[in-house]
Order: sequence, then structure tokens, then C-alpha cells
Amino acid sequence: MKKVSCRGAVILLAACLVSVPVAGCHREDDGLSPKQRQTVDRLDEIAKKSGGDWDKVSQADRDYLVNEVAHGSEQSAKMMLMAKGGKMHANPGGPPNR
Repeated sequence: MKKVSCRGAVILLAACLVSVPVAGCHREDDGLSPKQRQTVDRLDEIAKKSGGDWDKVSQADRDYLVNEVAHGSEQSAKMMLMAKGGKMHANPGGPPNR
């Protein structure tokens, strides 16, 4: 049960990070702390460099994603990268869209 709730939390976190708009230097108050904004910006940068492909992420960036963003979960880090890189389907786990 803990694994299911953790997976749900990761998906929710990924969705929140993906939905944060990138508006350059002039941002509206999005409710994020400066540290959270920095994390989102770095995740954006890593996703852009790699195209959302985990195999193209440098070891230093992998370590950052796993340890600082996904709190030790490589699977969660991969999911967040895929989401930011546009590689996560809109309907994961459900029947194919027709």
C-alpha cells in the first residue's frame, strides 16, 4: 500500500512541476519558494538538454534528480524527467485513446 501511495505522490509532484509556467525573469507569484523555483528551473534545463531521455542525462544531473528532487527514488526521477521532456503520455496506465 505504501508503494502505491508513494507512486501517486510522485505523479502528483511531477504534474505540479510540469505545470509550473516558465515566464522568464518576470514571474507572477506562483506560490513556490526560491529553492523550489530553482529546482524547477534546473529540471527544465536537464529535460531540455536530454529531451526527456534518461540515458542522455549526465551522472551529475542524475545524482541531482535522484537525491535532491526525487528523494532517493530513481524511478521517480525518471518519471519527472519524462514528464518535463514531454515523453509521458496523457493517459498513463489507461486504455489507449481512440
